[in-house]
Amino acid sequence: MKLITQTNIKPALLEEHLTRFTNKNLQTTIFSVITEFFDFLTESFPDIKHPREVESYHFAAYASYLVNDAATISGKKISENTVAARWSHVRSFWKFLKIKRVIPEDESVLISIPKPNNESDYIALSPKQIRSIVNTYPSEELNEPKKLISQMTAMLLALTGVRCVELGKIKFGSFKYNSRYDTYVLEVIGKGNKPRVIPVDNYLYSFIQNYKENLSKRIELKMTNDDYLFQSNYYHKSTKKKNEKPVNESTIFRTIIKIIKDSPIKIKISPHSFRATYITQLLDDGVDIYMVATWAGHSSVDTTKAYDKNRQRLKMAATPSYGFLK
Repeated sequence: MKLITQTNIKPALLEEHLTRFTNKNLQTTIFSVITEFFDFLTESFPDIKHPREVESYHFAAYASYLVNDAATISGKKISENTVAARWSHVRSFWKFLKIKRVIPEDESVLISIPKPNNESDYIALSPKQIRSIVNTYPSEELNEPKKLISQMTAMLLALTGVRCVELGKIKFGSFKYNSRYDTYVLEVIGKGNKPRVIPVDNYLYSFIQNYKENLSKRIELKMTNDDYLFQSNYYHKSTKKKNEKPVNESTIFRTIIKIIKDSPIKIKISPHSFRATYITQLLDDGVDIYMVATWAGHSSVDTTKAYDKNRQRLKMAATPSYGFLK
């Protein structure tokens, strides 16, 4: 409720909105949805100081988080009906804010009920755009652990195609040499706890090793192969310990949204755009489509085929090309 309490939206105003509904259980649900929405805005877009500053892009980011990147909330899968209900509560409260003149009555921010996108609906980014995002922060700013972790997150999403929920479970020891591919691989636990390996080249492997060393220095805790790549405990100054369990995907989402927002790229981007970029890059490089499906963790190659708009005849490749980031 940070954004609610620190702006013109006072708790009493939210309580007044809740009194419009007689069912106590419904009031509890609405309160939870509204506070969750404002907490998301506060953490993902800290520059927002007043509801009138909320634009369509911010709603789109929350919608993307809710229906695509946040596969679970409180450990439970979000159904399409639940998404619609949550969105209805947010939209109702926004109309109430207009009535109370907290935001202009002619405010034209579009709040439409979000629908889950198909994976292939996301437009892949260009190599130049990926490079711009990864290099958002100059080297001197990478002394800040949050920015260092943001860079790692963008790099890993773009060059391995892992899902946000999978990234949180990756440990430093998940990168190993694999004799079958004659290269380093990333071992991932995907949907349904199904393991898979993703080939990575020396460039990405070296990046992770440097990240491990730099992170150890920045948070003053030596990282080992048993530690998670994504460390968040240090966010709290009183905490001086490593993460003992994976961070949730909403934390990953907010991290990648932050670097996207800070980057020079000013088009609508979802964290899933990085996955689309990875898959499209592999197809462009001529990697066999069944191999791409395996590396991406697709249960059906039909999902992968949706990315292959030109239905090109593909060749087998040993590892994806990362040259555009070097």
